[in-house]
Amino acid sequence: MAFLPGTRRNDTLHGTADGDCILAGAGHDLILGDGPDGPRPAIFPEPPSGPAPKGNMIGAGAGNDTVYAGYGADMVHGGHGDDLLLGWGVLASGSSHAEAYARDADGSDILFGGAGADTIRGGGGNDLLAGGAGDDRLEGGVGADTLIGGAGADVFVFGALDARARIMTYDTPGDVIVDFTPGEDRLDLSAFAACLPGVPVDVLAETGFTDPARLQVRSVFDGSNTQVEIHLPGSASLGVDARITLLGEHHLTARDVIFA
Repeated sequence: MAFLPGTRRNDTLHGTADGDCILAGAGHDLILGDGPDGPRPAIFPEPPSGPAPKGNMIGAGAGNDTVYAGYGADMVHGGHGDDLLLGWGVLASGSSHAEAYARDADGSDILFGGAGADTIRGGGGNDLLAGGAGDDRLEGGVGADTLIGGAGADVFVFGALDARARIMTYDTPGDVIVDFTPGEDRLDLSAFAACLPGVPVDVLAETGFTDPARLQVRSVFDGSNTQVEIHLPGSASLGVDARITLLGEHHLTARDVIFA
């Protein structure tokens, strides 16, 4: 494991494939946890065999930073500033299809934004994303993710495009939002609606789904937590096609959900 320190300037810091400790310091920094020459596209469309990539420990410090954490199980702290934290790394070269597959094959990361309006995307794995203070945007990606918005009006994004099949992956099973606040935070389900152009959408109360031809969302309190259940048109029955868990009891309205 290498130790890579930054400065108070705007640094570009490249890690290695061995798992590094990167402390960037102040400045608007670009951090590539696995360096600019990550896995080669030849390893795709299947993940490489053998040991999983080693994870990095990254402190971005103050400033508006961009962090590509790497393909292992990484731990990242964005610090003060409006940061972009991505749980995956970069490929040496290759198509966007290969890059997206690599993103979905990423390990389980811990990404903490800190103060500021941060954008945090987990990629693959069972990630823990925490926005901290500020109006943050959190997207867990593929896997059973735990999302904590923190103080501020946060947006939680669901519905990713699976790179392997280029179809919608309903990546919500197992996803949990710890601190959702109706009327302040919002669920962004626009990716679902974008794959169904022209289909009407509804946000229902705790009643059952009513129309198999519509995209419908309802919130149901199960006695402990709130289950946000999504029905997609084209299903064989009026069942639940995707689910997100909100800790505690909440009653969602249309203003709590983004479709476009």
